[in-house]
Amino acid sequence: MFKNQESPLSLFSFQDIITCLTGIMLFFLLLLSIKILEITKLLEQQSPYRAEIAEWQQRNELLRNQLDDVGKDIRSYRRRIVSSKHEDRATLAIDKFKLERESKALQDELRRLQEERRARIEAREKEDARQKELERRESELQKAQDKAEAIAKQNRAFEENIRRLREEIRRRKHSVSIAVAGNTDKTPIAVVCSKDRIRIVDLSRKKEISIPRNGPILSEMADEACRRLGDYPLQKYYFAFLCKPSAAGYFSYLLQVVGNAYKGIELGHEPILESEDCDL
Repeated sequence: MFKNQESPLSLFSFQDIITCLTGIMLFFLLLLSIKILEITKLLEQQSPYRAEIAEWQQRNELLRNQLDDVGKDIRSYRRRIVSSKHEDRATLAIDKFKLERESKALQDELRRLQEERRARIEAREKEDARQKELERRESELQKAQDKAEAIAKQNRAFEENIRRLREEIRRRKHSVSIAVAGNTDKTPIAVVCSKDRIRIVDLSRKKEISIPRNGPILSEMADEACRRLGDYPLQKYYFAFLCKPSAAGYFSYLLQVVGNAYKGIELGHEPILESEDCDL
């Protein structure tokens, strides 16, 4: 029930809601405007035509300045035209002469500026062409350098291969290989005979015994070598006698002594060059 003094309807709540909605909408529009400005600025910064736009803006600014100058000149000329109505012919003739002289000076300055602009354009075109030529030459030089590095690398590989092959040839040229014929499982012992010493080389254990010549009698060196061969069991080792040309004087004696001292010994003999040897 309403009281006698109260209105049957109250619009205060509705006005509050409308006021709040209006404030919210204004706040939303404010945020949206700020966001649009930020997006526009970001798009301008990321635009591929940003430099061109900036250049056109500078040109527009320059044209505005020129328009302002032209407007000032027009207003000045109008004032002079208005004031010239009150001057005599002599004064007008003098002013006309001054204007013609100024116009000629301006035309000369304009031609000079146009020639300077043309020269700068030509210089810029030449600089661009030179830059392109330098880039092309740099690219060609880089390709040539890469090719040279590849060839140098290939040459180093070839040189290393040649060095390895030469080393292998040199090693094989001055070395001998021992192969035991038959189905024996005995270990080979190399007996390398030269003029000044006899080497007993145990290939399996990488050891050798060197028997030098201690006097003019070569048979003593052969006897000492025969005695040293007794350290190797006959049932385990096979003896390969390698004779250099300088050992030809006592080699037959050595084979005879060894054959007489060790019955049933398995041996073989082969002549080799003086430069050849049996290395460990």
